[in-house]
Amino acid sequence: MFVYIEILFRYWRRFLMLLLLLPLTIGVVTVVFFPTYKATSQLWVESFADVGLGTPSGWNTYLTPSQNLADTLTQLLSTRDFNDNLYNTVVAGGFTTRAQRDDVAASIAGITVATPGTHLLAITGGCDQREVCVAVLSGLIDLFREHQVKDEQNQATLAITFFTEQLTTAKPALTAAQDAAEKYLAMHPNLRTDPNATTNDFAYARLLADLRDKQSRVDDLNNRVAHDQYIASASQEVLKIGPLVVDPPVIARSGLLGDGTSIRPAMFCAVGC
Repeated sequence: MFVYIEILFRYWRRFLMLLLLLPLTIGVVTVVFFPTYKATSQLWVESFADVGLGTPSGWNTYLTPSQNLADTLTQLLSTRDFNDNLYNTVVAGGFTTRAQRDDVAASIAGITVATPGTHLLAITGGCDQREVCVAVLSGLIDLFREHQVKDEQNQATLAITFFTEQLTTAKPALTAAQDAAEKYLAMHPNLRTDPNATTNDFAYARLLADLRDKQSRVDDLNNRVAHDQYIASASQEVLKIGPLVVDPPVIARSGLLGDGTSIRPAMFCAVGC
């Protein structure tokens, strides 16, 4: 034991060089050969109401367009189905090796969404390979835009079905009210039928009021069906309205050190050594 201590103190300069060079070497190797990269993309979100498409389903009127879209995207990224679809879409683009597939999965798990402005949406994703970063963000944007269109179309289709079913009962009720008013008028031909004039026949007045209510109900349902049919056919415009890709996915920082985040794990490796 004393012999080892004596050797340590006798050759302390050599031991000191070893203790300094080894962590430094490990840290440099980690940074240079295992860099990490970060890709960013920015989208522009318009207000759907400006083009007559109404407020998209699930949007909060008290939030800005970018905040609403960020909330939707964040919730989608927390679902297994959306992540699996994104993973399969990106991997199908040619990432066949195990390392690439693992990097795709890790990049999807690390995606962050921010709102720099009322209409600006920023998406960021990190990875170990540059091409993976760009592919993941590109696939995310395309899949998200498709989801927005399908969601609006599905909501419009459900609404059309619902209001059409309501019309199946509202139209016969309107026809019955019309028949009742016409039948009463035929039985009392001396009644004044000017809608702007008053009548002392309260029974006929009730029939007219019921007829107006039934007609208003049918007109309202017809307007709703027509509007939802327009939404279903015009939802493709969502691709043009938003989110528009302002800045396509690119590597935020490149070079020998990547985005610089690999320096931190390299420091931990050096300290551990």
